Amino acid sequence: MVARNEIYWADLGPPDGRRPVCVLTRDAAIEVLTSVTCAPITRTIRGIRCEAEIGPEQGLPEPCVINCDTVITVPITAL
Repeated sequence: MVARNEIYWADLGPPDGRRPVCVLTRDAAIEVLTSVTCAPITRTIRGIRCEAEIGPEQGLPEPCVINCDTVITVPITAL
């Protein structure tokens, strides 16, 4: 089951392709939805306030950030 604050690989289609995302939708809503709100994860670290730093501790191969400035809706089937 998909869960809030967890990291999943999502197929976002062109131009982004397959990339990690962090689920933002609350758990109670996920149970009844077909899509969830996510923030994409990127290796481009700009050091701005809307980024949350993550990395190997969270299972990623290198330091990254959750880009909270770009929120997207992703079908659960794409995770």
